[in-house]
Amino acid sequence: MRRLFLSLILVFGVGIGTIDAQTNSVNVSDLFGEFKKCEHADYVHIPKLLIKLASVFAKDEDESDRKVMRAVSSVRILDLSDCSSDVKLSFADKLNRLKTSGYEKLIQQKSKDEQSLILTKMKKNCIRELVIVSSDGDDCTLLLIKGKIRPKDVHALINDKNSLFSKK
Repeated sequence: MRRLFLSLILVFGVGIGTIDAQTNSVNVSDLFGEFKKCEHADYVHIPKLLIKLASVFAKDEDESDRKVMRAVSSVRILDLSDCSSDVKLSFADKLNRLKTSGYEKLIQQKSKDEQSLILTKMKKNCIRELVIVSSDGDDCTLLLIKGKIRPKDVHALINDKNSLFSKK
Protein backbone atom coordinates (compact mmCIF):
# COMPACT_ATOMS: atom_id res chain seq x y z
CA MET A 1 0.00 0.00 0.00
CA ARG A 2 2.81 2.37 0.92
CA ARG A 3 4.57 1.62 -2.37
CA LEU A 4 1.37 2.34 -4.31
CA PHE A 5 0.87 5.61 -2.44
CA LEU A 6 4.46 6.75 -3.16
CA SER A 7 4.09 5.76 -6.82
CA LEU A 8 0.92 7.84 -7.13
CA ILE A 9 2.61 10.85 -5.54
CA LEU A 10 5.52 10.49 -7.95
CA VAL A 11 3.22 10.21 -10.99
CA PHE A 12 1.14 13.23 -9.96
CA GLY A 13 4.25 15.25 -9.14
CA VAL A 14 5.75 14.59 -12.57
CA GLY A 15 2.38 15.32 -14.21
CA ILE A 16 1.99 18.64 -12.41
CA GLY A 17 5.57 19.61 -13.29
CA THR A 18 4.91 18.80 -16.93
CA ILE A 19 1.68 20.79 -16.95
CA ASP A 20 3.44 23.75 -15.31
CA ALA A 21 6.22 23.65 -17.92
CA GLN A 22 3.64 23.50 -20.70
CA THR A 23 1.66 26.48 -19.37
CA ASN A 24 4.84 28.58 -19.27
CA SER A 25 5.61 27.88 -22.91
CA VAL A 26 3.87 29.69 -25.75
CA ASN A 27 3.25 28.49 -29.30
CA VAL A 28 3.02 30.55 -32.48
CA SER A 29 -0.79 30.53 -32.53
CA ASP A 30 -0.84 31.85 -28.96
CA LEU A 31 1.34 34.79 -30.01
CA PHE A 32 -1.02 35.67 -32.84
CA GLY A 33 -4.09 35.21 -30.67
CA GLU A 34 -2.85 37.36 -27.82
CA PHE A 35 -1.18 40.22 -29.68
CA LYS A 36 -3.43 40.71 -32.70
CA LYS A 37 -6.02 42.26 -30.38
CA CYS A 38 -3.62 44.85 -28.94
CA GLU A 39 -4.22 48.51 -29.66
CA HIS A 40 -2.34 49.68 -32.79
CA ALA A 41 -1.38 46.12 -33.76
CA ASP A 42 -1.50 45.37 -37.48
CA TYR A 43 -2.69 41.84 -38.21
CA VAL A 44 -3.24 40.42 -41.69
CA HIS A 45 -4.40 36.93 -42.58
CA ILE A 46 -4.32 35.96 -46.24
CA PRO A 47 -6.27 32.72 -46.77
CA LYS A 48 -5.69 30.15 -49.48
CA LEU A 49 -8.48 31.49 -51.71
CA LEU A 50 -6.89 34.94 -51.98
CA ILE A 51 -3.46 33.47 -52.62
CA LYS A 52 -4.84 31.29 -55.42
CA LEU A 53 -6.63 34.32 -56.87
CA ALA A 54 -3.39 36.32 -56.79
CA SER A 55 -1.50 33.51 -58.52
CA VAL A 56 -4.04 33.61 -61.37
CA PHE A 57 -3.40 37.30 -61.90
CA ALA A 58 0.36 36.85 -61.63
CA LYS A 59 0.65 35.22 -65.05
CA ASP A 60 3.17 37.80 -66.20
CA GLU A 61 5.41 37.01 -63.25
CA ASP A 62 8.25 34.53 -63.22
CA GLU A 63 7.44 30.80 -63.11
CA SER A 64 9.30 30.35 -59.81
CA ASP A 65 7.04 33.01 -58.23
CA ARG A 66 3.92 31.17 -59.35
CA LYS A 67 5.22 27.81 -58.09
CA VAL A 68 5.76 29.20 -54.62
CA MET A 69 2.42 31.03 -54.64
CA ARG A 70 0.59 27.83 -55.60
CA ALA A 71 2.31 25.96 -52.77
CA VAL A 72 1.36 28.48 -50.05
CA SER A 73 -1.96 27.87 -48.30
CA SER A 74 -2.04 30.82 -45.89
CA VAL A 75 -0.01 33.76 -44.65
CA ARG A 76 -0.41 35.47 -41.28
CA ILE A 77 1.44 38.68 -40.44
CA LEU A 78 1.51 40.53 -37.13
CA ASP A 79 3.26 43.90 -36.83
CA LEU A 80 3.53 45.58 -33.44
CA SER A 81 5.73 48.53 -34.46
CA ASP A 82 3.00 51.07 -33.60
CA CYS A 83 2.15 49.48 -30.24
CA SER A 84 3.23 50.69 -26.83
CA SER A 85 6.56 49.68 -25.34
CA ASP A 86 4.73 47.56 -22.74
CA VAL A 87 3.19 45.47 -25.51
CA LYS A 88 6.57 45.11 -27.21
CA LEU A 89 8.23 44.03 -23.96
CA SER A 90 5.47 41.50 -23.35
CA PHE A 91 5.94 40.17 -26.90
CA ALA A 92 9.70 39.84 -26.35
CA ASP A 93 9.07 38.00 -23.08
CA LYS A 94 6.65 35.57 -24.75
CA LEU A 95 9.09 35.12 -27.60
CA ASN A 96 11.71 33.95 -25.10
CA ARG A 97 9.24 31.26 -23.99
CA LEU A 98 8.23 30.23 -27.52
CA LYS A 99 7.78 26.48 -27.81
CA THR A 100 9.91 25.36 -30.75
CA SER A 101 9.45 21.60 -30.47
CA GLY A 102 8.49 20.18 -33.84
CA TYR A 103 10.27 23.03 -35.62
CA GLU A 104 13.75 23.14 -37.06
CA LYS A 105 15.70 26.29 -36.24
CA LEU A 106 17.23 27.77 -39.35
CA ILE A 107 18.41 31.02 -37.79
CA GLN A 108 18.44 32.21 -34.21
CA GLN A 109 20.11 35.45 -33.22
CA LYS A 110 19.87 36.94 -29.75
CA SER A 111 21.45 40.01 -28.29
CA LYS A 112 20.57 42.25 -25.37
CA ASP A 113 17.56 43.97 -26.95
CA GLU A 114 17.14 42.09 -30.24
CA GLN A 115 15.99 38.67 -31.22
CA SER A 116 15.47 37.08 -34.63
CA LEU A 117 14.25 33.58 -35.26
CA ILE A 118 13.42 31.57 -38.36
CA LEU A 119 11.77 28.19 -37.87
CA THR A 120 10.51 25.57 -40.31
CA LYS A 121 8.29 22.57 -39.87
CA MET A 122 9.03 19.92 -42.47
CA LYS A 123 6.92 16.97 -43.55
CA LYS A 124 7.80 14.64 -46.43
CA ASN A 125 10.57 16.92 -47.74
CA CYS A 126 8.23 19.92 -47.92
CA ILE A 127 8.12 23.02 -45.77
CA ARG A 128 4.73 22.92 -44.07
CA GLU A 129 5.25 25.98 -41.87
CA LEU A 130 7.73 28.82 -42.00
CA VAL A 131 7.86 31.10 -38.96
CA ILE A 132 9.85 34.34 -39.01
CA VAL A 133 10.02 36.40 -35.82
CA SER A 134 11.89 39.63 -35.22
CA SER A 135 11.86 41.62 -32.02
CA ASP A 136 13.86 44.66 -30.98
CA GLY A 137 13.11 47.78 -28.98
CA ASP A 138 11.17 49.51 -31.75
CA ASP A 139 9.77 46.78 -33.93
CA CYS A 140 8.15 43.40 -33.33
CA THR A 141 7.04 41.30 -36.28
CA LEU A 142 5.70 37.78 -36.58
CA LEU A 143 5.16 36.01 -39.91
CA LEU A 144 3.68 32.54 -40.43
CA ILE A 145 3.53 30.95 -43.87
CA LYS A 146 1.74 27.62 -44.20
CA GLY A 147 1.70 25.40 -47.22
CA LYS A 148 3.43 22.58 -48.98
CA ILE A 149 6.51 24.32 -50.31
CA ARG A 150 9.37 22.40 -51.86
CA PRO A 151 12.77 23.73 -50.78
CA LYS A 152 14.05 23.60 -54.36
CA ASP A 153 11.28 26.03 -55.41
CA VAL A 154 12.35 28.44 -52.69
CA HIS A 155 15.98 28.18 -53.82
CA ALA A 156 14.95 28.82 -57.44
CA LEU A 157 12.96 31.87 -56.36
CA ILE A 158 15.89 33.24 -54.34
CA ASN A 159 18.31 32.64 -57.22
CA ASP A 160 15.96 34.37 -59.68
CA LYS A 161 15.63 37.40 -57.41
CA ASN A 162 19.38 37.56 -56.77
CA SER A 163 20.11 37.49 -60.49
CA LEU A 164 17.49 40.21 -61.01
CA PHE A 165 19.19 42.46 -58.45
CA SER A 166 22.67 41.77 -59.81
CA LYS A 167 21.57 42.97 -63.28
CA LYS A 168 20.54 46.38 -61.96
